[in-house]
Amino acid sequence: MATALTRRETADGAWLGHGALGGLLGGGAIMAFEIALAAVALGASWALLPLRMAAGILLGPGAVDPASPIVPVAVAGMVVHLTLSAAFGVLFASIMERDARRRPAATMLLAAIAYGCGLWLVNFYVIAPFAGWEWFPRRTSPIVQLVAHAVFYAPLVGLYLHRIESRRRAAVIEAIEPPAVSRRRAA
Repeated sequence: MATALTRRETADGAWLGHGALGGLLGGGAIMAFEIALAAVALGASWALLPLRMAAGILLGPGAVDPASPIVPVAVAGMVVHLTLSAAFGVLFASIMERDARRRPAATMLLAAIAYGCGLWLVNFYVIAPFAGWEWFPRRTSPIVQLVAHAVFYAPLVGLYLHRIESRRRAAVIEAIEPPAVSRRRAA
């Protein structure tokens, strides 16, 4: 029989589930930023380039070609983007302890920004070349991707998790300490 050594603070399924939800929120923000930026910088016809890039992970670099049919490419891009967003949110939640008393929001935000920078570096310059997606980092701006990951994705994940933990802690305190009104009645 195998036993797993886990820390109670991070091995909570609900906490990891909130990491996935935070990842989806951050994923929506990063996709909105990238679509808006592509439309402004490259023109409205290129607005879906970020979805095409995500689809290219699954379908290959041909998905980025504007001649590729948009519906299957967009569906594949959304599936890849949402899956990775949720997975990276779970990864962040598994790294961070689940105790807001030990960490103010500013600390969680800084940890999230550092995580976003690391996520960008590893995804674009380690995983992409290793997986044969050399075209991926070449077709994007490193500065834009760094900003997208460190400013739009990861901070939303971190602040969402901090808010969830703060609400949970407040509920636990409220359950332990009855309101002052009930104490006066007992006296």
